[in-house]
Amino acid sequence: MRLFFQRGFVSLLLVLAVVAPRLEAIELPFLTYGPAFDLELDPPAPAVSEKLRDALMDQRKQNTEMEIYDTTAKFARAEKATLEKLLRAKGYYQADVSFRIEEDKVRYRAISGPIYRLRKMSFRIPKGVHWPPGGDMGINAGEPLEARKVLEAVERFKSRIASLNCLLDIDAGYTASIDHDTHMAELEFYLNPSEQVNFNQYRISGNTTVETAFLERKITLQSGQCFNRKKLEKARLALLQTNLIASVDQKISPPLDGKVDVEFAVTERNHRTVKTGIGYSTDEGPVLSFGWEHRNLLHGGEKFTIDTRLSEKFQNVDGRITLPEFGHRDQTLEFYGELNREIRDAYEAESVTGGTVLTRFLTPAFSVAGGAQLKLSSVLDGDDRDEYTLLSFPFSATWNTTDDLLDPRKGWILTGQVIPYTDLLNVGTRFMKTIGSGSIYLTADRLPGTPTFAFRGAAGSLSGAGLLQVPADERYYVGGGGSVRGYSYQTLSAYTEGEPDGGRSFIEMSFETRIHHPGNFGTVLFTDGGYAYPQSYPPSQGELLWGAGIGFRYFTAVAPLRFDIAWPLQKREDIDDDFQLYISLGQAF
Repeated sequence: MRLFFQRGFVSLLLVLAVVAPRLEAIELPFLTYGPAFDLELDPPAPAVSEKLRDALMDQRKQNTEMEIYDTTAKFARAEKATLEKLLRAKGYYQADVSFRIEEDKVRYRAISGPIYRLRKMSFRIPKGVHWPPGGDMGINAGEPLEARKVLEAVERFKSRIASLNCLLDIDAGYTASIDHDTHMAELEFYLNPSEQVNFNQYRISGNTTVETAFLERKITLQSGQCFNRKKLEKARLALLQTNLIASVDQKISPPLDGKVDVEFAVTERNHRTVKTGIGYSTDEGPVLSFGWEHRNLLHGGEKFTIDTRLSEKFQNVDGRITLPEFGHRDQTLEFYGELNREIRDAYEAESVTGGTVLTRFLTPAFSVAGGAQLKLSSVLDGDDRDEYTLLSFPFSATWNTTDDLLDPRKGWILTGQVIPYTDLLNVGTRFMKTIGSGSIYLTADRLPGTPTFAFRGAAGSLSGAGLLQVPADERYYVGGGGSVRGYSYQTLSAYTEGEPDGGRSFIEMSFETRIHHPGNFGTVLFTDGGYAYPQSYPPSQGELLWGAGIGFRYFTAVAPLRFDIAWPLQKREDIDDDFQLYISLGQAF
């Protein structure tokens, strides 16, 4: 019966993942403005209808000017014009939209008419501008004349012109000739004349506390280089990414002998930040966090942070100093120190940790890091309290191509870590921890709800010492909000006298379907599984315990606010609760 229930529950989640994006959005009066509506498209085109509905809902949320319409009829006439404009943008240039009002509900009927297609493209290029034939414009003859594709083609046109020339200005656009008899159109892309120039010199102005030399090292422009607006934008972004600059105004001098000077007029931002946060989970209770950050400690982008995390079971104070461009422009050196106190079901521990780590970005997405760490700890494991002085030399590599750290929708993360330990108090105690993890994110932009399918997997091995020789707070533990939701923190391992033993190896995996509703809301369906084993390597037939649940997201300007509720699918008597609740900022992974 339990197995039947587990399979049925997972099946239900999979059905919801498919059906939920297709459910019509509920119009909540405090989130939307305007009367309820239906939309009928003739001939039927479900994908187009869905986009039209979403566009109307977004306009009602974002366009406060709609509030001037004090009657349903005035409101409907305004939205009728919007629908006709949206259909033209899709290539339906003879679309006709009508409406009728029934008991304060508007019923729109859109007759799309024939779709207009592209007959051919041509280019009008000034003399002296290099423009070889060919090249993908993102739109081809015979395809629908969609506004989005035309505008993207203009950007491709500008980008290709810029990459092949040294033009001071790229003033480009297009003209469209539409034949209503044949329902065909012709596009002409044009470029206005401009002078070809090279870079001469650049300078930075406006900075008061950030050293000019530090900012200059972020810019790769060189005298004699071909002028390119993308290179200027890259330099501007490099200055902003220091997190020390609020704005950058680029000033380009008039050309002189085919060369131009560039001034980057910067405005510094406040270099100090106070942070505070609150979260909640069933197994840990309320969690408070406080922090203070100084991003320009010695006027060269040096960062000093202090963070505190407090809950009933965990108290932590963490301080870090980060030195950018240490020995190389793509290298940082960090010194850190931590004070920790943990009260867990598996152990109680107090520790002081200090160390340093050198990080090198070999590419913008791939980095390696290595360092040294000393940890002094006192650990109560069962009835025994032991003292440890652990010296370790961690090494890690990370490959991260995701588009957002707190809400990734595309890309992947791969991480590997090796940490050898030596106990300086007990010279014979040596062990090594190896951990590998990966996450991948795929978003289906063309499906209703633009769902993001996310997968995370992790595994670890601890070798060189038996389970009882390894400090309890260095063993592997599985379960909790960042691991397997539905089970309490650190509970997925073998038990001895009512307390989890932890393990010398572990496996974790998570699957999520993240659905994005119109506006700032989203839902998530997820399944997590994992376990920690006493062996050094996970057994081939090792047990995995699974949890599943549903989550709600509110997307703020910083990161999504997360509400997750999860149930254990293999509930163990006297160990697991009926459900677990998690509230925090950012996606689960």
